[in-house]
Amino acid sequence: MGPRFRIAAWILALGAALGVRLWNALEGPLMWGYDAWGHVAYVLFLDLYHAVPYADQGWSYFHPPLHYLLASPLAREGDSEVLIRGLALMGSAASLGIAFLAARLAGRADNAPPWASLVAFSAVALLPVHLYTSPMPGNEMTASLISGAALLALVARERRGRGGIGDFGLGLLIGLAMLTKFSGLLVLGAVGVALFLRAWRAPDRVRGFVRNGVRGFIICVSALLVCGPYLARNTAEFDTPFKLSRDYALVSAVERSQPPGKRTWRHFVSFPHEIFTHPNPLSPALVGSIWGTIHLNVWSDGFRESDRLPALDVNPRVLRIHGVMAALGLLPTLLGILGAVWAAGDVAAGRRRALYEPLFAYASLALLAFIAFAIRVPHFSAVKATYLMGLSIPFGVFLARAFEGLAMRGKGMRTLAIAACLSAALASVAVNSVGLLLPRRKDNPGASAVQFFFGEYESARKIYSLRLPNDPSASHWIENAAATHLAGGNLKRAIELYRRLVRPDPSAPRLNQLAVALALDGQYESALAALGRSLARQPSPEAFVNRGAIRAQMGVPLAEDDFRTALRHAPNLVPAWRNLETLLARSNPGAVSEVAAQSTRAACTPPRDFPHGIGRGDITEYAVGRRSMLLWNGESLALAGPEAFRTPCDWTLRRALAFPTSRAGGA
Repeated sequence: MGPRFRIAAWILALGAALGVRLWNALEGPLMWGYDAWGHVAYVLFLDLYHAVPYADQGWSYFHPPLHYLLASPLAREGDSEVLIRGLALMGSAASLGIAFLAARLAGRADNAPPWASLVAFSAVALLPVHLYTSPMPGNEMTASLISGAALLALVARERRGRGGIGDFGLGLLIGLAMLTKFSGLLVLGAVGVALFLRAWRAPDRVRGFVRNGVRGFIICVSALLVCGPYLARNTAEFDTPFKLSRDYALVSAVERSQPPGKRTWRHFVSFPHEIFTHPNPLSPALVGSIWGTIHLNVWSDGFRESDRLPALDVNPRVLRIHGVMAALGLLPTLLGILGAVWAAGDVAAGRRRALYEPLFAYASLALLAFIAFAIRVPHFSAVKATYLMGLSIPFGVFLARAFEGLAMRGKGMRTLAIAACLSAALASVAVNSVGLLLPRRKDNPGASAVQFFFGEYESARKIYSLRLPNDPSASHWIENAAATHLAGGNLKRAIELYRRLVRPDPSAPRLNQLAVALALDGQYESALAALGRSLARQPSPEAFVNRGAIRAQMGVPLAEDDFRTALRHAPNLVPAWRNLETLLARSNPGAVSEVAAQSTRAACTPPRDFPHGIGRGDITEYAVGRRSMLLWNGESLALAGPEAFRTPCDWTLRRALAFPTSRAGGA
């Protein structure tokens, strides 16, 4: 391969890799991806409360915070599309960064051919799992990028063969990886293996173990300087640094409902033909095949975006395309395995140890961790390829090693390998470009919750309206649409929709919503009647806040009692404090300063309840405005939207990583 041909090949590979990512990030459906709402809600939580959530507050909140901290400036723009598209671009940039790290490592092999970097880059950049995962808002790409950078630093340290200031930098990278996702711990394990092997081969083993033990200590300490405060907070609160979402009752209940429910050794040796003929991850054959499901998911988005069973795509045409992609990916996968075998031979012969030993250590630990995870969590959704995203760089490097080995064995085999990998790459670009071969999915309904958060009520209403004709639980979407009308000031329409919902289902939350709409429309007596019915059915802090606000507006007694009753049930309920502060400013000015301090303290205290919601639980993935509350400014009533909960506190690292004030977790 001549220099001009390599330059042209680089341009094509870069153009394809960048083009498909930009297209998917900017033109794809809003907020697609595994647990998309949970990851975006994490960013909104940071923006709203200026604090890192506790690990038991939602299915995504058990994650370390770095990825979401990096994304939080996007939320400050106050635009849902900036946040959602920005997260997609972040993931896409991280994916390209991983591919460049693979290229860099492949090019660092002793006597590496000049095209090794190109092969490794293309292998990762055009891999389907990277293309369809890039626009997802989760932390997988960021974690893999930082872990890959730490691997690169480890290889650089191994090539030098001695300690130094670079060990401190390596530890900092590992700490950042662990502050992004707990899988960053695997890089630290790879460091331990590499240092052990270097000490074992030292002429003086005792001195070798002492010297490398000191290096390992420096690396661990520098890593803990970065991630230690977060892990210490978790340990103080939960008795473990690695709190997992499946400890939360709702998550564990969902997992228990998924097949197969138990793993046996057969699940690890089965590789059925259904991977190519009927590639549905819920088919019995694939549920019973760990590596078959992983292979399919590497080469096609068989899960089609979600863990929820109805979201899985069973369109026959789509399934055929998935089967073709699984077949096209078979030879590149085998070539990657062959390259790993040849790399192992190099290590045994004493060649390229500084490069391959860390990669083998990391890949082995990642595979062992995944196997343990699959056994502990025996559910089909636990075998997504994204859980092995860290193997991207070893795959790229080993594929480059396979091409190097084939180049020494004649043009025929090399040409066949190039043709197979090129076909898989071209098909990957075509299949994973949104709307080209596969049908474009609708915007995630969770995107409407983000739009509601930023006050884009008309846009949110459009997404809800699209769900009405085809959803048997239409009342669910009608209620959300009513909330957008209420927040947008279209009170007559909101009242009409809430009354339509209350007639067949007069639940306390819906009566409370109706009361808020009536009060904002000036129908105070009707609102109080609705709140009376709501409180009779289910006393709630929100209903007491609303009744107190209406009483204060009407100038009738007992408003203060309602606010204080609400605060007894929910001590950090910001609207209750603010309403009480306004009321006392007129009736008891001497008590205002104390209440104002309590109001500020409440606003500065992130919530511990409502684990999946934003705005004290008012905005969730499929529901908005369910805990509507009124604010009274002394002259009129207003709706307490998310802005009512924005804290007046400055953002500081001390608050972000603060230790809990009590084992109970505070308010």
